[in-house]
Amino acid sequence: MKINDCNYPIHCITNNQIDQLYHFTRKHFVEYYDLQTELVDHLALGIEQQWEDNSQLSFDDALKIEFKKFGVYGFSDIVEKRKMEMQKQYHKFVWQHFKDFFTIPKLFFTCSLISILTIILMNLSAIASTIIMALACAVFFAIVFISVKKQIHKKDNGSKRWLMQEIISTYGGAAGLWFIPFQLIFQFRNIFDINNIFILSFFSTFIICWILYSYIMMFVIPKKAESYLNSVYPEYKYA
Repeated sequence: MKINDCNYPIHCITNNQIDQLYHFTRKHFVEYYDLQTELVDHLALGIEQQWEDNSQLSFDDALKIEFKKFGVYGFSDIVEKRKMEMQKQYHKFVWQHFKDFFTIPKLFFTCSLISILTIILMNLSAIASTIIMALACAVFFAIVFISVKKQIHKKDNGSKRWLMQEIISTYGGAAGLWFIPFQLIFQFRNIFDINNIFILSFFSTFIICWILYSYIMMFVIPKKAESYLNSVYPEYKYA
């Protein structure tokens, strides 16, 4: 059912009542417009079905009955479920770009980065390589912060917030996680003083893959945010 697409001759949800339902979802901590619309659609259908059985039932009473069907936690379970679905969709977007780095001609670029990093690790002490990587992380973090500020939320949708837009923004702003593999790997190397080329190649591959994945999350996806939001929400461009 679409909002205001009423099939019941006795009662139909009015535009004013639709507005009340949107307010009701916001009041119950549903922040995202796409989820609000889905829930409003569900509530409106349930209320109209109740009116088909009992035309004397008031809108407020019908709404209370319909809301009770969501259980003790109200809309929270639906919101969390939808977040998980959107996060999976988001990572599919990232993964599509990530796979491109292992196809020709980008595969040559990826292998070159791994080889260069392996040579650096072989010829520098654990302490020196850790300092260099820490400085690289700091520079990268600054660049990401500036880039994300420019790329996210270019389109002004008024007060409307979209779940996928929020996910893109959240992952794009999580640049601090970029330090984790470096901390783990270099701590491990400091303890065991590893200089085996195969082990260092494995570490290098892991680091480069992490960098590429982070690069996609922080640069590529935010830059293409409008396209992805339009693909997830056909109504986004009209909002």
